[in-house]
Amino acid sequence: MIEFTCKQCGRSLKVPDERAGAKGRCPTCKSEVVVPAKATPTRPPASHERCKSPEMNALYDFLLNQSGLVLADHRVVEGDKLVLELVTDNNRRQGISVFLFDDPELGSCLCAVSRIGNLAREELAEVILRTAYFAVGIKVCLSPDGLILALVERPVATYDQAEFSFMIQKVALLADRLEDSLFNWDAA
Repeated sequence: MIEFTCKQCGRSLKVPDERAGAKGRCPTCKSEVVVPAKATPTRPPASHERCKSPEMNALYDFLLNQSGLVLADHRVVEGDKLVLELVTDNNRRQGISVFLFDDPELGSCLCAVSRIGNLAREELAEVILRTAYFAVGIKVCLSPDGLILALVERPVATYDQAEFSFMIQKVALLADRLEDSLFNWDAA
């Protein structure tokens, strides 16, 4: 497979080797792309700050090397919290925080969360019902200060990096769709 990046929008693309030199359209921005003759990296080699915990370092390294994950920005804050800015399928950016927390029943867990916007508690039930069909495995909840959160949690002992990476992308896409439908942020 040849992996390359759309020069217009930055989306990572992957096509079979026999498509080398062929022209096509980026599925995100619809600009014309030319498949390179050989694979080129989708992002420069990562030289990044390290996390305090080995679990977070392993996940961070994995996320930086995922060809399907388009990161506009990434950094470590407070020693063990990853702040990621993903480019969604709509070519918009969505912030995701990834961190460890201790659950009394499950032990150490990973959490990926996106902060969406403020709503009253009465409106939250409708939000959950409207998003349930494409939010399998993702929790939509309201913080004590009225902020809608989309999140996924996995116990560290049993989580799979590839599956968690996929769920991070789903959280970003769900948050993007909710922002658009609830607050009409992309109408301008």
